[in-house]
Amino acid sequence: MDCMKCHSAIQKDHTCPTCGVNADFFKKAYNTANYYYNSGLEKAKIRDLSGAVSDLNKALKYKKELTDARNLLGLVYFEMGETAKAVREWKISLHFQPSDNLAQTYQSYILDNPGRLDNANQVAKKYNQTLTYMKQKNDDMAFIQIKKVLTLSPNFIKGQLLLAFMHLKNDEKEKAKKILEKVLKMDTHNMTAIRYLTDINGNSNGIALNVSQEKKEEKKEEPVKRQVDKKVSAQPLGSYKEPVSNMRNLVYIFIGFAVCFLAMWFLVIPSKVSSTKEAMQKSQTSAEEELAAKNATITSLKEKNKTLTTNNKKLTKELETYRGDDAKSLYDRLLLASQYYYDNDRVSAAEELIQIKESDLKTDTAKQVYQDLCENTLEYASQSLYGQGWNQYNVGNYDEALELLKKSYEMNKENTESLYFMARCYDRKGDTKNAKKYYNLLIKDFPGTSRANDAQGYLNTLEANS
Repeated sequence: MDCMKCHSAIQKDHTCPTCGVNADFFKKAYNTANYYYNSGLEKAKIRDLSGAVSDLNKALKYKKELTDARNLLGLVYFEMGETAKAVREWKISLHFQPSDNLAQTYQSYILDNPGRLDNANQVAKKYNQTLTYMKQKNDDMAFIQIKKVLTLSPNFIKGQLLLAFMHLKNDEKEKAKKILEKVLKMDTHNMTAIRYLTDINGNSNGIALNVSQEKKEEKKEEPVKRQVDKKVSAQPLGSYKEPVSNMRNLVYIFIGFAVCFLAMWFLVIPSKVSSTKEAMQKSQTSAEEELAAKNATITSLKEKNKTLTTNNKKLTKELETYRGDDAKSLYDRLLLASQYYYDNDRVSAAEELIQIKESDLKTDTAKQVYQDLCENTLEYASQSLYGQGWNQYNVGNYDEALELLKKSYEMNKENTESLYFMARCYDRKGDTKNAKKYYNLLIKDFPGTSRANDAQGYLNTLEANS
């Protein structure tokens, strides 16, 4: 057995002759790490996400290079809506295991998609802005901001808990209770949600206790009042007592109400109205900006659709002028691709387009239609087919995966993932020749990328075994 610290050979006494470390300590630590990893895995399966995070962090304290635990921790963070923490764990995992690591796929799912990455950044910024508004006691803006956060990321548990807290602060217990119950469906043992719910459910008991205490205090005060009454009734005959005027008390009460009403009218209400107007103006501005962006997108899509429709009509007329079978087949494919695109079937449209060479098209209209369709379909279809191929690869259907991945790569020659997994499929099938071919192609076309580095490692292994 080798020492886990300096990798020297260890004899029967379990002590390293080079560094003097007792190997039993390492074994115990690693066994403990595996115990906490298995515990975290079981808790994640029953959606005890908070418990899973706690156990997986303990596992990593005992063995920081346990990549299975770190990958699972990243997935749990992602499920809780904390994308930044998830990506951090996957990056650390790749540091310890650069090749054949699922963390690369998980990380690429976020970092290679600008939409998801921007969404994660917006969630973090708006959540921090919400906390700033709360510190400034600007509750109205805090409510608006946290609602935006949860619209972008409904499973962001910290955001849901913050919204529940804000409702509790405003004494809106039923709204808070619904949110907390939703949190407990996502994270069954979230201690913060459980504590808030306990406070809400325990409030009625607290009120009943206060009432009973007040009744006891009243009972204690009764004998004192009776003693006072006895003293008053013991006055000598003929003494005179000024009667108490009820009218004066009523006047005082009325004056008090009038003062409170005026103070509220001139001090409290104007500030509330001002803050409400400001919040409404900001909300209106934000809504107008979103509406303007959507209108611009719709206008752009309408113009594209109009252009494609016009070009399609021209193309149909031009097709009638061609008599050759090859030309007919070529233009038929282009028309079919156009029809698929109008039916919102971009994958089928892309499959037709990859069988057409732009140089074979004779007219400018046909070329323009071809270019527009390629721009709107190929990249999307390539990503869609890659996802299907990756799923087939994961279950060991390498032939089906190759068919899908080849189409994906043909549609988008920049799709490094499709090229990488094509090579991996051939490697897993034992087709060394094709595996080397695609590993070399990846290294040549995309030098310095993480996938090129992985390909180089597998290529070295193949050449060493051949």
